[in-house]
Amino acid sequence: MEKAGIFTGNGHVRDIVRLALSEDIGTGDVTTAFVVPAGMRACGRIVAKQAGVIAGLPVVRMVFDELDPDIKFLALAHDGQEVLPGQVVANLEGPAAPLLTGERVALNFLMHMSGIATAARAFAARLDGTR
Repeated sequence: MEKAGIFTGNGHVRDIVRLALSEDIGTGDVTTAFVVPAGMRACGRIVAKQAGVIAGLPVVRMVFDELDPDIKFLALAHDGQEVLPGQVVANLEGPAAPLLTGERVALNFLMHMSGIATAARAFAARLDGTR
C-alpha cells in the first residue's frame, strides 16, 4: 500500500518510477555490485545546490522504497517549501547498494520537479497583484 498523500492510490506514479529505474539499471547496477560489499550499510543526505522550491520528495521516497523497503527516508523539507543552497532536504540510511543504485533516478526526479516548481513560483510572483 502506498503512503498517504497526493500519491495515495496513484499507481501511475509508481509505474513511472519503476520504468525510470528499469531504464537506468537495466539488467543490474554492475558498478555497485562490483564495488560495494554485500551487507554494507550507508547513510546519505540530499542537499539543495541552489535556492528554489522543493518538489518531488514523495517520489524520491518511492524510488528507494522500490529498491529496498528497509531504507529509512526522512524528509527535512516539504514539497512547496523554499530552500536555500546547502540546506539538507532529506536524510537516508540503509543498505549501501540500493542507496547508490537509486541515487541518480531519485535526484533526476527531484531536480526536474523542483525546477518546475521554482519556475512556477517565479511566474506566480510576477503575476501577483495583476488581474
